[in-house]
Amino acid sequence: MANEFIARNGVFALCSSQVTGSLSVTSDVNGGTRLKIGANHTLSGTYASIAGGSTNTASGNRSMVLGGSSNTSSGYASSVIGGRSNCTTADDAIVGGLNNVACGTRSGTFSGRYNTSSGAYSVVTGGRSNTASGTASKVGGGCGNTASGNCSTIAGGVTNAVAGAYSFIGGGSDNTSPGGRGGIMTGANNSACGTCYNVVVGGYNNTASGTYYTFIGNGSSNIASGDSSAIIAGGSNRATATYAFIGNGANHCASGGASFIGGGLNNLASGGCSAVVGGSFNTGSGAFGFVGGGCGNKATNNCSVVVGGFCNIASGAASFIGSGCTNTATGFGSFVGSGRNNSLSNDYTIIVGGGGNTVNGAFAFIGGGNINCSCASYATVVSGCNNKALGILSFIGGGISNTASGARGTIAGGESNTASGTYSFVGGGRLSTASGTYSFAGGGRCSRAIGNYSATVGGADNLNCGYIAFLGGGYQNIVCLGADQATLSGGYQNIAIGAISTIAGGRSNLASGNCSVVVGGSFNTGSGAFGFVGGGNANTASGINSVVVGGLSNSASGFASFLGAGAYNNSNGYQSVVVGGDSNSPNGASRSFIGSGCGNVNTGNCSAIVGGQGNTSTGAWSFVGGGYSNTASGVY
Repeated sequence: MANEFIARNGVFALCSSQVTGSLSVTSDVNGGTRLKIGANHTLSGTYASIAGGSTNTASGNRSMVLGGSSNTSSGYASSVIGGRSNCTTADDAIVGGLNNVACGTRSGTFSGRYNTSSGAYSVVTGGRSNTASGTASKVGGGCGNTASGNCSTIAGGVTNAVAGAYSFIGGGSDNTSPGGRGGIMTGANNSACGTCYNVVVGGYNNTASGTYYTFIGNGSSNIASGDSSAIIAGGSNRATATYAFIGNGANHCASGGASFIGGGLNNLASGGCSAVVGGSFNTGSGAFGFVGGGCGNKATNNCSVVVGGFCNIASGAASFIGSGCTNTATGFGSFVGSGRNNSLSNDYTIIVGGGGNTVNGAFAFIGGGNINCSCASYATVVSGCNNKALGILSFIGGGISNTASGARGTIAGGESNTASGTYSFVGGGRLSTASGTYSFAGGGRCSRAIGNYSATVGGADNLNCGYIAFLGGGYQNIVCLGADQATLSGGYQNIAIGAISTIAGGRSNLASGNCSVVVGGSFNTGSGAFGFVGGGNANTASGINSVVVGGLSNSASGFASFLGAGAYNNSNGYQSVVVGGDSNSPNGASRSFIGSGCGNVNTGNCSAIVGGQGNTSTGAWSFVGGGYSNTASGVY
């Protein structure tokens, strides 16, 4: 049919018309209900329009195709804006590009190819093979991405998938965000799959799977599954508890609530609020436990601390290990500063340093040294080697192989000393022993204070068994059991047996009488009570209150007898006196007197021989002045 046009204030077609040539329009072109421009179009929708291109279809009411080819706009008020083989099937949808589909209500696929916006209000801006199927979901670009969650967004990348509502993926590849309000910024094979608010910034194969607020910053193969847990970076880390945190490193596990791992390798924080700052193979399994660094350290009880070192274990509540190697603190509030192979097994115990030290008494202390033991409550070893403080409140200052086993016993130093008595004290030396209560061994070698309140100041091989007895020094001296309050100042092989007896010095002297005194000399004996030997050799004061001043082999055996000096004299009478000489004897006469000479004999009471030889005074109150073989036999 021929074209028919009528010009009445414009150009109007009276029926279907075709322009085979060109049409130049200088003003508006107005159609009745539809507009079709181009070739081979199908225009079947009411008020639909095709404004160019070829082989396009506008079948939806009020639909529109603005150019391109093989495009289809079948939804109500839908639009195809150019491109090829695009399709809109939903109401108010917009599509462009190549082989794209906008089938969701008010959805839009604006560019790219093989993209689909199937959710209501969904948008695919560009890219290839992307799908926005969730309500109000968005895909910005990339390839093979799927935004199926309502209000979800994928900015770009490859084969990313968002299934959670309000979730976001920025880019990367093979990332998935099935949880609500989650986010993945970039990376590959990452997943934000918790209920909501989980975030992975980047990295590879990371998973944020907690119910709420989990976070992974970067790294690979990390898993944050606890609510509000976070992993900043690293590899193969796991934050499985609520509020757990891992900063960096690899193969960590923060499984305690609010636990913390800063970095390092193969660390475990399984206690509630526990922390491992760094290092490797460290464990914080106690609540509020802390490991600063090092290797193989463990804080296994509540509030326990290991600062650093190697293979240290703080298993007591509130225990502390500063550093060192293979130290163990098992008691409550126990403390190891440093060292190696130290062990604390009771409450409030302390080892400052050293090696192989053991504390198992409550409140006990070791300062340092090697293989020391503080094994009673409040016991102390300051330093040294192989020392043992076994008594309550016992103390060892230093030295080697010392033992303080008595309560409140003290050893200042030395070697192989023993303080086994209560309040006993050993100052130093070697092989010394203070075993009596309040006993004292000052030093020397093999000095022994056995009696209660006894004191052995020094020397060698001395033994003090007396009560409140004193042994000053010397060699192989003995204060015997029962020699209470005896005093042996020194010398060699002296023996004090009597109570309150005294030996000042000398050799092989014996004070066996109570309150007897031997000042010096050798082989002297004070066997009488209150007997006195001043010196000399082999003298004996055996009578009560008897006195031998000196000489050789003299004997004062009478009560209150006196022998001054000489040799082989015997003052054996009651209050008899022999001043000196040789082999003189009162022969039992009371209150008799021999001044000197040789072989003189008194048999009469109160008799006197001044001197001479072989004189005899047999009468009471008789007198011989001197001479030879004289005899005074009459009375007076």
